[in-house]
Parts: sequence; C-alpha cells; structure tokens
Amino acid sequence: MQSGAREILALVAGGVDYGEADRVVHLLTSDGALSAFAHGAKKSKRRFSGCLEPFTTIRAQLTESRRARGAMPTLAQAQAERVRLELRGSLEAIALASYALELSRAVSPEGQDATAQFTLTEALLDHLEAAPATVALRRAFELKTLVELGYAPDLGACAVCGRDLERAWLDLVQGGVLCPLHRGQAREVGPKTLGWARAVLEAEGILPDGNDEAWAETAAQRLAIPVGAMWAEVLDRPLNSVTLLDSVLGNPGTTSA
Repeated sequence: MQSGAREILALVAGGVDYGEADRVVHLLTSDGALSAFAHGAKKSKRRFSGCLEPFTTIRAQLTESRRARGAMPTLAQAQAERVRLELRGSLEAIALASYALELSRAVSPEGQDATAQFTLTEALLDHLEAAPATVALRRAFELKTLVELGYAPDLGACAVCGRDLERAWLDLVQGGVLCPLHRGQAREVGPKTLGWARAVLEAEGILPDGNDEAWAETAAQRLAIPVGAMWAEVLDRPLNSVTLLDSVLGNPGTTSA
C-alpha cells in the first residue's frame, strides 16, 4: 500500500470520463457515498485491471489530495472482489441494480456510517446474480432501506392512536397503518399485503424465506403508491435511474416523484 493511502471496500456505482485517460468513479462504501479520481483509468491495466465497471465490489486504495483540503481523493489502485458478470446479462437486472446503487448513495452521505446500507445493497446485487429482477425485489429493497434510515413503519396498530385494526389503510408518511378515523387520503390494504410487508421487514435476507413469487409481485404492486409517497418525502430530488427501471420492470410510482 502506498504511504498515506487508506484501504476501502466499495461498490462501483458508475462514473464519468475525464479527458482522454482519466475517470471520476462513483462509489458506495461502509462510510457512505464518495467519488474518487482515477488517473489513467482507461489505460492502466496494472492498477485497475478493468474492475471499475458498475456493480463490481472492489478493494481499493485511496490517497487524499495534498493540494486542497476536502478535494476529491485519488483512487490509487483497485482490485475486483466480485465482478457480477451474470447480472450484466439482463436489462431488468441492470436497471434495478443501478437504481439500488443510486438510491443507496442518495441516502448515505460521505463520512456517515452506512455499513448496513452497504451490506443490503451488496445482498441485492448478489441476489440479481442468481434470480430475476422483480417488483417484489425492488419493493423489499425500498422498505428495508426506509428501516435503515429510521422510518420503520408500524404495520400492526394504528400509527396515530394505537387502535387495533380490522381494516387498515396505509400511509407511510404518517408512520404506517391507520384506522378509519385517521385514514385521511390513505389507501386501504388487505391483510395479505400487510403480511408480506411484515415478512420482508423481518427477513434476514433481501426477501422472506419461502417467498411466494406470484403473491409477492401482487403485494409489491399494491404497495407502490404508499411506498412512493414516502420516498417523495425522504428524497430531495428524483432519481435518474427510475425512468429506465419503470420502463423495463413496470409498476412506476415510487421514487420518480
């Protein structure tokens, strides 16, 4: 390792070319989102070895700029830990993976602990290596990310008054399910849909064990509007990746507004 360098584990989210040989690489790390300047990235096989493609987990060395405090760090060297070539064979998987990385970077400021979100995002990318992209997978990732941000919904009793519910209306902005008295403009959701959402939040993996794929898709579609309304409150801008994701996976209505 170079003197003064620090080693990180990171997910490559993308990047932009800078001049003829250099590249600014966008990363997600356990310490949040960051961007690094890779000198000669398009020419140096020894230092980067083609490992700066999106969705790759890399072990990298960063050096801080001596010219200006707070300047973009330099990506001195990187080695691929996991490339995920299978994921790149599906447009739907590419769209969902791009969305997950953009969303994770948007909610993970540099310098803040993002270990849980990094782990969740890696789990999604690994899942996409072996299974297709689905609306259920998207919704599960969105719900679990909300929990990591401290917005865990109350899916049992009314989030306003605590009343037990025979029928439930869901408004995540208000904190979860609501009773008839406090439902406002919330949408009614059935017990099976709520049951799937609870199972997602309790699951150790990205999706519950024994996941019924057909029902999961139905439940995920029914949750699109309440989940989307919550993300519209949380995010300060639309995500660029949503348009492609909605066009190839269907069921728009989450973070596009």
